Amino acid sequence: MKLGYKSVLCWAVVIALLMLYCPLSADAQGNIKVGRFKVLPTAKYEIKYDDNVFSALEGADKPDDVIHTITGAIAIEYIKSEDAPGLEFKAGYEVAPVLYTDYDSNNYTKQKFEAEIKYTLPSKIWIGLKDTYNDNEDPYGTERDSLDDDEGIRTTGYDNTFAVSAGYNKK
Repeated sequence: MKLGYKSVLCWAVVIALLMLYCPLSADAQGNIKVGRFKVLPTAKYEIKYDDNVFSALEGADKPDDVIHTITGAIAIEYIKSEDAPGLEFKAGYEVAPVLYTDYDSNNYTKQKFEAEIKYTLPSKIWIGLKDTYNDNEDPYGTERDSLDDDEGIRTTGYDNTFAVSAGYNKK
């Protein structure tokens, strides 16, 4: 197939516009602000080929499949004046459905919620609290390392981590 002059020129213009547009869109990330809050939405699509969806189970067939992961997340951050004492706050939620093309009975969803609050005193001493909640499901026990002998068994569960921290800002 031979491309004509107009086709080559059209593609050159499209590529040039994309090259100019992409850096501008990268600079715009994280610039959604509502008052003192910053909103950070994200989306990601991942496709993976697995030549053995049942992992390394002995005697099992080795069926292959294409796995799609669609991740959506939103985070909110409270912005305070830099180096000023006061409250800082961050919270976020992420959901990721994992979809198998052929073995759709293996489909599952991962979810994560995280919240962090930090208070800085005028003396630059700060204390922080952070809570992270993960709701996990895995069709064949390959992503959770809770027990060595649970591989091949559909596992579900959640993890909730709470942390307290303190420190001093030298600035």
